[in-house]
Amino acid sequence: MKKKRLYAVPPTFLSNKTVSDLHQLADNELPKILKDRVHQMENPFVQVIVDLAVPKMYSGHIALLGDAAFVVRPHTASRTAKAYRDAIALANCLYCHKGDIDNEWPHWNDQQTREAIHLVQYGKQLAFRSGLGRI
Repeated sequence: MKKKRLYAVPPTFLSNKTVSDLHQLADNELPKILKDRVHQMENPFVQVIVDLAVPKMYSGHIALLGDAAFVVRPHTASRTAKAYRDAIALANCLYCHKGDIDNEWPHWNDQQTREAIHLVQYGKQLAFRSGLGRI
């Protein structure tokens, strides 16, 4: 029995027919530079690319940082930096307000949410300008 994979198929798991279909799709849909990369891969893989945002980055005394709060497209090259910025902003907020997090959560949340929404939009724009989809 084959395992059904919903979000990713690792290298070496694609059938020859699927790889052939992937090459055909790349030929028909992708810009030349990306089409060439698809054909150069010895063991292609498939992974879902999503945009994900939470409505609020905290609950009680729990904070969501980095990808737990916002998943951005890989071509933004910003995932680790985003988690770092979220953590530093939270640490600065706690330090500046002497640990009174209950009053500072909304301010921190609004600031980080604004930045993350901008990053999600940036990823969509990059994809669109690169011929990789719609906004």
